[in-house]
Amino acid sequence: MALNIAIDGPTVEKLVGESAGSPQLMQSLCLQACFALNRRERADTTLLAEQINVSRDTLERILEQTSASTEFRSLVEVLDAGPRIRGTERKTYRFLDGSEGDVYRVVLRAIAADPPRLSFPYEELLRRTANVCVGEPPVGSSVTGTCLHMSKLALEKFPNERAIDWDETKQVIDIPDPYLLFYLRWSGCLAD
Repeated sequence: MALNIAIDGPTVEKLVGESAGSPQLMQSLCLQACFALNRRERADTTLLAEQINVSRDTLERILEQTSASTEFRSLVEVLDAGPRIRGTERKTYRFLDGSEGDVYRVVLRAIAADPPRLSFPYEELLRRTANVCVGEPPVGSSVTGTCLHMSKLALEKFPNERAIDWDETKQVIDIPDPYLLFYLRWSGCLAD
């Protein structure tokens, strides 16, 4: 309220959801909202806050610009590529936008899909993989194998970052860092 402005409810709800519980990410989103709305000083109103309705285009610009303040390109490239291919080429899947990718891209797109979440039990992950694919999605064993390989790759290549955790016993994949999830969702790194 320092600027004496009030953003419309749906925009606030979207920003809260995208921040995935991270106060730091929410602050970054608010900062980018101020830049996008050209609000740098307190609104000149007496008592009531100035009401601002944020357009869809402006909201997307806020989200995309905030993703530019995160840097997970190298990590995502490693996860997207998966381990080195030995023998048979990986099966390719088609996506709703017309692009294609292997099971590693399918899992990353499933994690990045709506609604934003940081933890994905097996059934939820399978549902999401089916939702991002056109036609036949990867089978469950392929998805769980991919999660295991991604977790190992992240630990091997980026040992100082806790990026992605696969719990084989519980069959749950977790994204401990909300910034990574946000990067996957808004940086355009998964678009072809």
